[in-house]
Amino acid sequence: MDAMTQMVELFEKNGGAAFPIDTANVTFFGLTVRDYFAGQALVALGTWTPSYQATIGGVVNPAEVHAARAQWAYAQADAMLQARSLGEG
Repeated sequence: MDAMTQMVELFEKNGGAAFPIDTANVTFFGLTVRDYFAGQALVALGTWTPSYQATIGGVVNPAEVHAARAQWAYAQADAMLQARSLGEG
């Protein structure tokens, strides 16, 4: 399988291109719909801090909080893609 075919499959798996360009010679796809949805979920998240955040000596570990936020955002994106495929969105 060539690199372009792999890229197309990756984009299809993640909802396609968020802002597609209609041209015969596209070599840059940009964001997937999944990435766009995750970014929008992070905007909605605001300053939310997960209750399951890890602490080290009573101090919040920022790297783990950021990782938890990213995981949450992609879980929301996956749910939005699922709803979209079911015609619910």
